[in-house]
Amino acid sequence: MSEFVSFASIAVGDETRLTRRFTAEAVDAFARVSGDDNPLHVDEAFAAKTRFGKRVAHGMLSAAYLSSIIGTRLPGAGALWFQQEFDFLVPVLVDDEVEFVVTIAHKSEATRTLVIGVVGTNQHGTLVLKGQGRVMVLEDSSSHSAGEPSSRVALVTGGSRGIGADIPVAGRSVM
Repeated sequence: MSEFVSFASIAVGDETRLTRRFTAEAVDAFARVSGDDNPLHVDEAFAAKTRFGKRVAHGMLSAAYLSSIIGTRLPGAGALWFQQEFDFLVPVLVDDEVEFVVTIAHKSEATRTLVIGVVGTNQHGTLVLKGQGRVMVLEDSSSHSAGEPSSRVALVTGGSRGIGADIPVAGRSVM
């Protein structure tokens, strides 16, 4: 059984790398799973007529490989990737090999979130992808019983109007 990653062990500047070859089999499998059967991705004859000359891998296949890094390496087990912005700079072609690098750019103790930088470089040294995302690092909640109160506290400011006015407070009636 995998253990949750220790948030305290993660530091700004931590980085990991993963190299993946974009095989025809991987592109075909991604097309089946996603339903994206654009002939640019799955039809060799169609793709040969384009300026790329061969099949182009789905951009989101790159995202899937990055997801595997986030969930297994950095930060690791219990990481929830919830925001990402990518610039796909150059198409990745079938049989290209891409090295992905994920780097911790910022760490927020208060929200247990990380800002990550991501880049992908192909076998020719060409930057094919860059971006930035956000990852939440979850903690093991199995040690808390269902009826046990959380140690978290919320501070509501502006309590006389809007949401604050609707929150019951001891000694104050709610209209």
